[in-house]
Amino acid sequence: EIKNFIIVCDDNCIIRKSMSKLITAIIPNSKIIECFDGIDTLRKIIDYKKIDLIFIDENMQFMQGSTCIKIINELIDGNKINPIKLISCTAFE
Repeated sequence: EIKNFIIVCDDNCIIRKSMSKLITAIIPNSKIIECFDGIDTLRKIIDYKKIDLIFIDENMQFMQGSTCIKIINELIDGNKINPIKLISCTAFE
């Protein structure tokens, strides 16, 4: 039974896959939904309707993490979606 719906959003495929594997090992019974930018993340929030946690990168090509987080918070404040825990994580090369 799936207990948690978690989005991992990063434009780097290797980081996205690594984060997904790590989260799966730490939080069993989770559905990991991978997204490649903020726009994709917003689409997945609408599609799945029940998202518990989002790990989101800041520096992405089409929509930055901070912009996506701002929109998510506006949707939560407007009661359009349920509250979601957000964790911003970024890596610099």
